[in-house]
Amino acid sequence: MSDQQQGPPPSPGPPVDLAPVLAEGLSRALRVQLRTELAADDGYPPGAQDYFAQFSLGYELESGQRLWDPEAAAVLELADQMGLPAQDGGSVTFPIGYAEALVVDFVNGSFDALDARGTDEARLGADLFYGGHDGDGLQSELEAFDEHAVLLKFATIEPRFRGHGLSLTALGLMLDELSRGCICVLLDPMLPGTTGNEARASARAGLARHWARLGFVDYGDDGLMLLDLGLERPPLVRSN
Repeated sequence: MSDQQQGPPPSPGPPVDLAPVLAEGLSRALRVQLRTELAADDGYPPGAQDYFAQFSLGYELESGQRLWDPEAAAVLELADQMGLPAQDGGSVTFPIGYAEALVVDFVNGSFDALDARGTDEARLGADLFYGGHDGDGLQSELEAFDEHAVLLKFATIEPRFRGHGLSLTALGLMLDELSRGCICVLLDPMLPGTTGNEARASARAGLARHWARLGFVDYGDDGLMLLDLGLERPPLVRSN
């Protein structure tokens, strides 16, 4: 046995810069997969359905492409860093984020269906059912006349994929699907777990600007934001 001491293992290389790859079109392979569980009795009062959305990016590789294409080499290096199976002549799928939402039924549902799920859902539900100038709920104030609404509970993109407009594109696709037959989307532009007035005000300022690009506007006195689906949504301007 050698008494020579071994040094610490080499640290991993710097994160792969995805900006050139995304600019060339990896973002065109964005996929949004919606999943829900339908149960005869999930233990909650009736009137709301939970949805989970997985965001992913797919990249197709030709055989030997990494030898002549630096972008393919960057994609394969990133896949290796993330522990994803990838090889020349195949495809690799990057999980880049996810979102959670509720679709609420105004007619057959009630505030209890949201209150039973937790504090965050109850906060959104209070404005949904009891908000508005007359306390009659949002349905009485909006342009559309459908019987459902979307509550966006949470959305995130992995840090290494941020800054390329992917979150707004993915969420726009998700809302296009979920919001059929709905009058509005309601959310709290806040990172989960953020506490303290200063921290919340600072986080909200940036997130509110982010959500405004999808057409959300400030609503009420509780810091919530609303997307009225009866109005035309502004065109999404992507930026890096």
